[in-house]
Amino acid sequence: MNIDTPVGRSLLSRVVGDEARYAAECQFHLTRCEKRAAWVISQDPNAVNPTQVNGNVVPLGGVPLSTGDRITIAADKAPIKVKIDF
Repeated sequence: MNIDTPVGRSLLSRVVGDEARYAAECQFHLTRCEKRAAWVISQDPNAVNPTQVNGNVVPLGGVPLSTGDRITIAADKAPIKVKIDF
């Protein structure tokens, strides 16, 4: 079973405050991918600014996340540190 959570400006404003203005209404998706046994982040195709993980633009198909990863919008805006608990 895969779980898809869209993340955008509204949700991010609760976490990063005013810097959420750099995010689109839907900026990226967090998906629990059973095949990869990981949470995967993927850019929403309608987002204007790129989503980055640890300074790298999220590629097509997404990238698995690990505790300690840093998600940002447009290189250095709206930083979020990843913590995965199971």
